[in-house]
Amino acid sequence: MDNAPDTNEPLPDGVDPIQVATVLASLLDADDFASVAKMLSDDVEYRIGDAAHQGPDAVVASYRDGSALARRIFEEVEYSHEIVGLVGERTVRIDYADNLSANGEHIEHHSIQDVEVGHDGRIVTITDQPVADQQERIAAFLARHGLTRDESPSS
Repeated sequence: MDNAPDTNEPLPDGVDPIQVATVLASLLDADDFASVAKMLSDDVEYRIGDAAHQGPDAVVASYRDGSALARRIFEEVEYSHEIVGLVGERTVRIDYADNLSANGEHIEHHSIQDVEVGHDGRIVTITDQPVADQQERIAAFLARHGLTRDESPSS
C-alpha cells in the first residue's frame, strides 16, 4: 500500500496553503533552516532544473548551501519574498527576491518557486520555475565585478 499523501484530496479545515507558504518563505528569508526542516514532509522533493533533492535534510542543505554561497560572494545579502497566489488547490507560487551588492552596485535577483502543501500541512514538493533573464543578469553582474561562485569579493 502506498502511504504517499493523496494530493487530490481537499485539505482539512484549518490548513491554509497560503499561510504555510508564507511561513516557509519568511523562515527562508531569515535563514532559519531548523524551522524550515520542521515544515517539510518526510518525503519532500525539491525540483530545481534537472536536479531533485529528496527528503528534508537534502532540501535544507540545498537552501543552506545557496545562502552560504551568496554570503561568501556578495558584500550585502538581503532576502525577501512576495506570495503570488494559488496556482492549484494546494500549490502556492512564491516570488523570492535576493537583494545583493558588490563593490557598491546592487542587483535584485528573482526566483519563483511553487510550493505544494500536503494533507498534514507540511510541504510535499517545491518546484523552481524559470524566470526569464535572471541567470544571465546575475552572471553578467558577477563578471562585471570579477566574481565567481567560488570566491568572495576582493577587499
